[in-house]
Amino acid sequence: MSNHPSPLMSAEAYRVVMHNARSMARGDIKRHPNWAFAMRLFSCGSAHGWVHCEHAEIDPDGYSVGEIWRHSKASTLPIEYSTTANEVAA
Repeated sequence: MSNHPSPLMSAEAYRVVMHNARSMARGDIKRHPNWAFAMRLFSCGSAHGWVHCEHAEIDPDGYSVGEIWRHSKASTLPIEYSTTANEVAA
């Protein structure tokens, strides 16, 4: 059994959320790569922003939610969620 909980949404749902949020974003945030955009959107750190992109089959270094990226690997990536006191305070 894995220590990693299941992602909250399917890869397709993450793609839809990222695509819709990107299309509504304004200003400086639009110029951030996908991993940084996911980090701000999902209120997480940079590593989790990257993992969110990989799970959603989105290129983390890209600047748009386009074609599916690395389809074969994305569905197997776990996303770690933790709620330690240090992370809540940060």
